[in-house]
Amino acid sequence: EILARSANWPQHLAAYLNAVIRELKRVSPTCMDTANSDLGKAMSEGDLTRTNYYAQRIERLVSHNVEFINLARGLVPIFLDSDSYLPAADLPKVMRSLSPDISGADITQFVHDAKQSGFLALSHDKIAYTMLIPSLARHLLGEG
Repeated sequence: EILARSANWPQHLAAYLNAVIRELKRVSPTCMDTANSDLGKAMSEGDLTRTNYYAQRIERLVSHNVEFINLARGLVPIFLDSDSYLPAADLPKVMRSLSPDISGADITQFVHDAKQSGFLALSHDKIAYTMLIPSLARHLLGEG
């Protein structure tokens, strides 16, 4: 359950493991017995920590323009359809297809904020963008 909910992301994995350990120690400090522990409560605590982590990243994404959230949500399926890579040269055109009135300055700002938030990253060869944190992309779509 921890692996599934953490999406193998280290911060999430640590959040869930720490929540479970706190619960086990609360109920049985010496032997960490699971029999009387409320592991559901621990998982809920991990869920909350994960949600707060995403909220911080989204806050960075929309720090200059709250409409960037809609642009990011529109980009997610495009990245998923293209195996999570989109040529850097194509990104402005795709963004204009999602938001026809977007200015060049807003495109530049979105790319900057998307990189700062962890939503996008430039590939090692610098020819494509990728979604750095796939679980953040799923979160933007309202998925678990």
